Amino acid sequence: MWALRQKLNGVLFQYETVKVVAIRDWKLGMIYWIFLFGIVCYIFLYAVWWKQGYLSLEDPDGGIRANLMEPDYLSEASMYPYCLQNQPTFGGSSNLDCIFVSGDQAYFPAGVTERPFITTRLRTTSRDPSQLAVNCTPPSSPSCIMRANSNGTTVTRQYLAGIEDYTLFIDHIVYGLQNRFAKRSVEMNGQVWQDGKKLYDLDPNRIGDIFTVRQLLQYAGVSSLDAPSGVAGSSGTLRYDGVQLLMVIEYSNGLSDSTKLLYKYTVVQIPYVETARFEGVSSDLALNRHGIDILVVQTGRIGPFSFPALLTSIVGGVVLLGVATFIVDRLALWILPQKKAYGDAKYELTAELATCSCMSPTEIQMTEMHPDEKK
Repeated sequence: MWALRQKLNGVLFQYETVKVVAIRDWKLGMIYWIFLFGIVCYIFLYAVWWKQGYLSLEDPDGGIRANLMEPDYLSEASMYPYCLQNQPTFGGSSNLDCIFVSGDQAYFPAGVTERPFITTRLRTTSRDPSQLAVNCTPPSSPSCIMRANSNGTTVTRQYLAGIEDYTLFIDHIVYGLQNRFAKRSVEMNGQVWQDGKKLYDLDPNRIGDIFTVRQLLQYAGVSSLDAPSGVAGSSGTLRYDGVQLLMVIEYSNGLSDSTKLLYKYTVVQIPYVETARFEGVSSDLALNRHGIDILVVQTGRIGPFSFPALLTSIVGGVVLLGVATFIVDRLALWILPQKKAYGDAKYELTAELATCSCMSPTEIQMTEMHPDEKK
């Protein structure tokens, strides 16, 4: 009975632990604490705070609405250097007659707000039905197709005067399908960025985001619509051929207060692109618009606080503590000058048990027997 209890104690009721050797060397200690400090900074400053590892982040979805409004005051056409009413040429390009239209007329297509298009040049193709050889009401003959060189067809090209001073109103929403929340732009903090630097914060009491066309062009690095467009096969200006802009709205949670959402505008130009929109008003009237095409992209990472996400970020960083111990061990045993002394302190070698004159299993068993069992 005593032997059975001894055997159970040796198998079941034992605790194995790792032997810890404290190497008293300030250089090794300093290296280890530097690693430890760096890992702690990585976990809490970078992974948890800067990368917002405490949030359940997701890619946002959203939508925008926009409209264009003319300014309260515009100068006469003779005051704009690109207008034919002012002079025949400007900057090496021929000028066109300038016309004045409302913001709704300059914005295209009417009622479609997801992708703003602001007209800078208008080509109008119109036809006098009385000049046709056949009756085109309805247009039931191939002769009714309106062509630029058809009899009775007139083509005019015009610039929209003062388009840079028109204002674009933008309102947008963002929502998370996974975390089930939605917010409007006026409920968030907004910023305008250019070349990776913040230009300014939007008014917190705004009713929407309002930019002049001139501002949007400046944010994209376009100094003037009268600069050469660079479109292949064209010697026209940006005002003539059009401008392609990419407006990125990037959403994120605030660093100081994660419950408040933040978004920032970044506008860039996609160069050497001719932008045009065709509008067939009727069988006798067609409009071909060139202008500023704004492609809006909503992106970013947003989400609410999540304890599992926080725990995952911390646990992922804690794994690096073992890496720090491994690196310091390798430095001590392989690289530092005192590596032999460190190795002797870390590893304890036993005698060759296979050849030593140790007690036999029977003798070991006898030493573990109860005194009464030895009799």
